[in-house]
Amino acid sequence: MTYAVSVVRDVAASAEKVWALVTDLSRMGEWSPENQGGEWLDGASCAAVGAKFKGDNKIGDKTWQAVVIVEVCDAPKKFVFSLKYKDLHLSDWVYEIEPTTEGCRVTHAWVEGPQWAEFAPIGKSISGVDDRASHNLRNMGITLDNLIKAVNNLENLATFVASDGVSVITMDDGKANVMSLAMQQAVHAALDEAEKAKLPVVLTGRSGILSAGFDLKTMSAGGQPVFDMLNGGIELAIRLLGFPNPVTIACPGHAIAMGVFLLQCGDYRIGVTGNFKYVANEVAIGMAMPYSTIEILRQRLTPAAISRAVLLSEVFTPMNGIENGLVDRVVATDAELMPAALEFAKSTVLLNNSAHIASKNRLRGDVLAAIRAGLIKDQKDWKKLFLAS
Repeated sequence: MTYAVSVVRDVAASAEKVWALVTDLSRMGEWSPENQGGEWLDGASCAAVGAKFKGDNKIGDKTWQAVVIVEVCDAPKKFVFSLKYKDLHLSDWVYEIEPTTEGCRVTHAWVEGPQWAEFAPIGKSISGVDDRASHNLRNMGITLDNLIKAVNNLENLATFVASDGVSVITMDDGKANVMSLAMQQAVHAALDEAEKAKLPVVLTGRSGILSAGFDLKTMSAGGQPVFDMLNGGIELAIRLLGFPNPVTIACPGHAIAMGVFLLQCGDYRIGVTGNFKYVANEVAIGMAMPYSTIEILRQRLTPAAISRAVLLSEVFTPMNGIENGLVDRVVATDAELMPAALEFAKSTVLLNNSAHIASKNRLRGDVLAAIRAGLIKDQKDWKKLFLAS
């Protein structure tokens, strides 16, 4: 479709990866020069038709909030949200994504609503912008350029490689592999590729660490990003537990907090000998253990170990990880880890995948229901902690 006010960019990434970013309105402030982020309303936590989002906006010394409603959510092709005021339909913001041979083409457009003209003088007084069409045209170009940088960052945070019949996903942020929103989206994007390839998965980290847990900078800042990050971490765990192909997790070192929860979501878990920690340290740092993560631990750890892990923040190690249920195998050196993981993953190719999926659903159906029930309770707690005004 042709729009009067629009910008177009070619992106060297799949439509699914770009879709994950453009529909995450809580992160819009990371690439928009005007929007500063915001929060989903009325119980919504992600983009869906009818979902409402309250955005925080700033131009110079002018600040204001605006509520938009999602009108179209056709993944991964078209996303539209509209700005309305009382009975006035003011404008639509549009993202259209088309696959190309090199990735995808993104069109970002702003469309005047039927009542925009009569509202324009009020809009000018709120934002200080006289020519909103020209202003938006410039800002949309900046937004897409920043979005491309964010997509490239996703590519770097988690890589996907299909090798010898196995999908290998490697998390590597160059530091502690914190489970930030960006890392979560990168892993989801890699899992999308693995799911399309219909291959068994090996998920691993960088040398010395699987993940040290959630991003502390985001945690300390508070607000909607914390809620989204915590919620997203559990959603990622749920996806791994129910993934349609066998998942082997090769843990190259420490697995702390959300890192140890992820470790428990693999079908087969391999650690490496060394001075490494497997710990759910929530109680040690002053947090009540979330309901959902208790259920994640409960389905793998021994009864005695889960009590010590949840109540005492016990630090487990590769040496006692097998007997306590945190890993299934431990190799002697880092050099042996990936060959062992790949060898095991290849062996799962011989399984009947339909039977694997059906059995996984039977084994983990109640577990996943318990995690989701726990997540609902956790969301209430997180809203009180991080979203209370």
